[in-house]
Amino acid sequence: MALALWARSPAPVVLAVGFPGALALLSPMRNNPAFSFWTVLTVAGTMGFWLLSGSGLEPAVVALLVVAALAGVFFFGAVRGQSKLRLFLTLLAVFAMLVGYFSSGYGGAGPMLRWLLAHGYTYPEARGITMAIRKTIHFTFYGTVAWTTLQAAREVTDRPWVAVRTALLAAASLAAFDELRQSGYANRTGNTSDVLLDLSGAVVFVGLSEWRRRKGR
Repeated sequence: MALALWARSPAPVVLAVGFPGALALLSPMRNNPAFSFWTVLTVAGTMGFWLLSGSGLEPAVVALLVVAALAGVFFFGAVRGQSKLRLFLTLLAVFAMLVGYFSSGYGGAGPMLRWLLAHGYTYPEARGITMAIRKTIHFTFYGTVAWTTLQAAREVTDRPWVAVRTALLAAASLAAFDELRQSGYANRTGNTSDVLLDLSGAVVFVGLSEWRRRKGR
């Protein structure tokens, strides 16, 4: 089932092309061998966790996670001496894998809604609280993705606008992957409004970081 959803969805293409592609616009990143290993780590790992969330430890899942682990070993070896870049790129890979897992049926609103109902909240109250929490998580998470990408970009370029562009494109591509993947599940919905909310978080986090950078000059 998970493999069928994977094959029918444009989400893997968005992830494989869009997320690493945003960082590949930085020529120092594109020409860094570590970036190739990071791309394999991120894409294989995210696809592995995607399939794991739907089908368990099938051979395809194991193969993808093994590829991701090997790429991770080579990636860490290639960025030795670049501790900040290693940290920020590792965080981005982890963020992508979290999206790969929780954009499945496991990430739906049902568990939180049922928990609130079991603790005495009416359905309208529980639904409102659930929506507020989930929207806050969306805003904050993709703001953090954009901020982390911005820090990684600053490690390889001294052009502020290029770093900002990279951060926003990376957040947008991961958000699009998230919503496209959700649209394949009966208990999830892929909403354009959520992508816009995610981008709002990215713009706010990046904007505040740029404001602080300029203020500190």
